[in-house]
Amino acid sequence: MRHPRCRLRPDPLYLTPNSPALPGLNKKRKDIEMKNNCSVTTQPIGGNKKDLLHFTRDMAKFTAALKVRGVDHQSELIKLLNQVCPRKRRCDVFSDFVAVSALCLSVAADQESRRERIDEYSQIVARYTEDDVERFARALAHVSGGLAVGFCDFLGDAFMAMNLENHQQGQFFTPFDLSLLNAELQLNSVREHCERNGFATFHDPCVGAGSMLIACAKVMRDKGLNYQKQMHVVAIDIDIALVHMAYVQFS
Repeated sequence: MRHPRCRLRPDPLYLTPNSPALPGLNKKRKDIEMKNNCSVTTQPIGGNKKDLLHFTRDMAKFTAALKVRGVDHQSELIKLLNQVCPRKRRCDVFSDFVAVSALCLSVAADQESRRERIDEYSQIVARYTEDDVERFARALAHVSGGLAVGFCDFLGDAFMAMNLENHQQGQFFTPFDLSLLNAELQLNSVREHCERNGFATFHDPCVGAGSMLIACAKVMRDKGLNYQKQMHVVAIDIDIALVHMAYVQFS
């Protein structure tokens, strides 16, 4: 893989209907391409219900609509995923869902890899109908709602509830209460450590959905520390679906 700054050719210039370069684009296309040393394509906003922008807007809309008490977010999440493309294996649907969710969040945070992330997203949703992609957006809204309740391993619990764990790989998700007990025992002096060094470093070589690290974040918060600024995490797993689950929950 080449270094992101060492490009073999310039990236395309993506224009939207609101772009000042769009009027008369057909006549000015060559001039724009020569001036910017790039190729020009148009990308309508919201025209395709499966594009990433539409997905993000739907997720935000559904999240806002779910701000009511009494919603069982985990049951609703599982119900939606079971409705997605019944002919596919549930483990494949869940894996694609967390990948799409992670890519949606990553695009906003990682501008350097934005184009690659959008392409990867497009490849995944091409296997699904527009209705299924909307179900993914609704499902992500329920993930957001479930995590908003408090520190928990929302996706890990859903994963186990759907019986998707891989016994051949020895997958077993540590219950969050046990993760929290372990974090409380291990982080007795984390406040003094952060006062001395400015932050604390955590390394989880088998992160799963991130239960242990989420518990550590809760303990840091309970001790009056800002885990968003004082917690440096290195998280690893051999299953890319679990990496995506952890990324979504950390985000």
